[in-house]
Amino acid sequence: MISVKIDFNKIDQSRLFQGQKGLYLDLILIETPNSPYSDYMVKQSVSKEEREQGVEIILGDGRVFKKQQPQNYNNPPDEIIDGPPWPDDPMGL
Repeated sequence: MISVKIDFNKIDQSRLFQGQKGLYLDLILIETPNSPYSDYMVKQSVSKEEREQGVEIILGDGRVFKKQQPQNYNNPPDEIIDGPPWPDDPMGL
C-alpha cells in the first residue's frame, strides 16, 4: 500500500481534463530510494516538450506501508532468546 500526500494549491488547474466519468488529474510517482523523507515524489504530468525544457510540477510525496507478516503460532521459533532460562522445577516443589 502506498500513502500519498499532495498539496492541492500546487496543482496546475489548466492541466485537469474532462473524462467520461469526471474531471481527471494525471499524476506520476517517481521512486526516491535515497531520500530519508519519502519513498516516492508525486508530480503532475507535463508534456514531453515541457519535460525536455525542465518543467516539473512537484505536488507532494508518497510512502510505502509494508504489511506486517502475520505471526505463525503453529510453528514457534526454535529458540527463544529473551528472558532467563526456566528452572528445573518452575513451581518450586
